[in-house]
This record gives sequence, C-alpha cells and structure tokens, in this order.
Amino acid sequence: MEESEMNVSEKEKREGIAGELADIFHRQSAIVECNSILQFNVGNAKSNRFQKMAEEDEKNLKMIESVINSFGLRVPAKTLAETMSETLIETVSDESVTPLEQLALYTLTKQNQMMCCHLVHKSAQVSAADIKLALTPFEGIYASFTKQVAELVVLTEEFGVEWLTGEKPASGITGRVRDAMATVMGAVLSKTAKPFEEMNVMEVLAIEHRKVDALFKEIESADDHESAKGFFAQLKGDLTAHSIAEEDTVYSTFKTFADSNEKMEHAQEEHMELRSILDEISLVLDDEDEFSARVEQLKEKVQHHVKEEETTLFALIEKHSSKEQQIALSKAFLDEKRVIQINVGTDDIAASAANDRSIGTNTNSNDASL
Repeated sequence: MEESEMNVSEKEKREGIAGELADIFHRQSAIVECNSILQFNVGNAKSNRFQKMAEEDEKNLKMIESVINSFGLRVPAKTLAETMSETLIETVSDESVTPLEQLALYTLTKQNQMMCCHLVHKSAQVSAADIKLALTPFEGIYASFTKQVAELVVLTEEFGVEWLTGEKPASGITGRVRDAMATVMGAVLSKTAKPFEEMNVMEVLAIEHRKVDALFKEIESADDHESAKGFFAQLKGDLTAHSIAEEDTVYSTFKTFADSNEKMEHAQEEHMELRSILDEISLVLDDEDEFSARVEQLKEKVQHHVKEEETTLFALIEKHSSKEQQIALSKAFLDEKRVIQINVGTDDIAASAANDRSIGTNTNSNDASL
C-alpha cells in the first residue's frame, strides 16, 4: 500500500472519525424527522416506497448511535452538518417549496450520507483493530444508503417527470438494470447489520469485551511508546465507562437474587481493582518497562474477569431473565454508558479517580428490573 504524505496522529485520526460519525448521526436525525412530511408531499401512490425507506432510516439511526457508543469517543457535530440538517427540515416543512424541490434536496442529503458512510467504512479498513471492530456495521449502513439513493433516483425521475409534464417517464433498460443491481446488493448487505438495541445484554457485553482484547493487542504491537500510550488512553476510557455502566445496570439488577448477590459483589470488587490498576498505570506512562509490566498485569486480570463474566454472569442472566428483559437490560446499559460518555468525555473518564462513581447517573437502575 502506498504510504500517505499526510502525518495524522492516532488521536487526530480518532477525533476525525468521531467527527464524521457525529455529522452522519446529526443528518440522519434530520432525515428521520423529514420522512413523514415527504411521504405526504409526494402523494399516496409513492408513500409505500417511502414508508419502507423510513423504517430503514429508523434502523440506520439506531445503528449509527450503536457505532458511536462502541467507538467510545463522542464529539459535537460540525457547524456545516448542523446547517445542512436545519436547511433540510426547513425546506421539507416549507409549503412554498415545491415537492419536487423538497425531494431533490432530500435525495442530495441521502447521497451525502452515502458518501460519508463510505468514507468512514474505508477509514476503518486502514485503522487500528479496535476501530475496525467498532465500525464494522458501517458496511451495512453504507449498503443501505447505496440502495436508497438508487431508489430515490428512480423515484425522483418518476415524480419529477410527472410533476413537470403530467406524463410518466420512458424507461431505459440500462439504467433500470443498474438501479436494480444496486438495490438488491444494498438490501442483502443492510440486512446483516444489527443495532445494539436489538441485541441482548450478553451480545453487547461480548462485543465490548472483544474491543478491549483488540486494544491490548494494539498496545503490545504499537510502533512506538507514544502510540502505546495513546491506545492505553482509549483502553482506560472504554474500561472505565463500561465497568461503571455495567455495575449500575447489570450488577445492580442481579444482586437481588440470592444465588447471584455474592457473585455480583465479587465482580464489582474486580472492577474496582481494574480501575485502580488503570490509575496506577497512568502514573508510570513515561517509564516504558514499568508501563509494559503493568499493562500485562492488567491484561491478565481483565481476561480472568471476562472469562468469569461470560460464564458465571451470562448463565445467571439466562436463568433469571427473559429475552425481552435481556434486550431491555442491554438498552439500560447502553443508555447509562452513553450518559457517562456525553457528560464526561473519553479523556475525562480516563483521568477519573479509580473508584469515582459520580460520573454515572444511574447508580441504582430500575430501567430493566426483573
């Protein structure tokens, strides 16, 4: 692979991707808001096609939020993305603007989403393993937008010609074959994506555990010590937010069962020990040998904890909760983790005291009570 002439640090790379994710999410929220208005404006004959796209847009919005949650770094949307979103909503809501003009701007926004999703997907391919893992769903999201843009081109053509001439457009076989191929391929790929909100809590926790595994490998194989320290900062932020959210939702839920209370107390003690080690490592960042030794110690303890959790805890979850409750618990965990990330931010989480519980808001969650 040809080496780039641009020198981008690991921190800048992560912040750049986080910015794209924030912009995509902001525009997607505007698209979802506009869907019901556009269905009305283009008439009943085409509303069924819009309804299917609207349902897919809702799913994509959840998928994008899930990816941001997994990525672990939240930044505000850029001014341009906010302006584009506001313009779309204002245009679609403005009765003085023709439905054709509204549909055209809506289609351009979807094309923008498609290209930005493609950019994120391609960036993941040349990024660290934990970024690849977090951004994996973007292949399906990009495919979904590719399919939708192909459908919107046809819809705009049909509606536009009818609007301008009162006649249906002539069909070109080459264009129809191309659009059909894009639609089928997008439909196949987009169905493989699954939002976190549709996963049970065990699936979500397992995905987060695999991301931590990837970060340890990145620290160990880093090209230099500065890169290793950067990966550690991400690891500390992820582990701290994950552990506090898990205690406030999952552990607090299963402490109520007689056969689980002692195990949950033990797991929480292990979390506290892990956060203490994270803070200890932060004090020796510039001592390469000590840093490496402490990270190895941390990895062994995390692996032990994860093994126990994916056997003992997962078995208790299976025993004491229904599928619906497991999905509700997943949502409670993700919501709590999201609050921590939004209120504090990854860098501040990483700098928090080992046992500081003030950064979470759900210290005794009842959202997924059993």
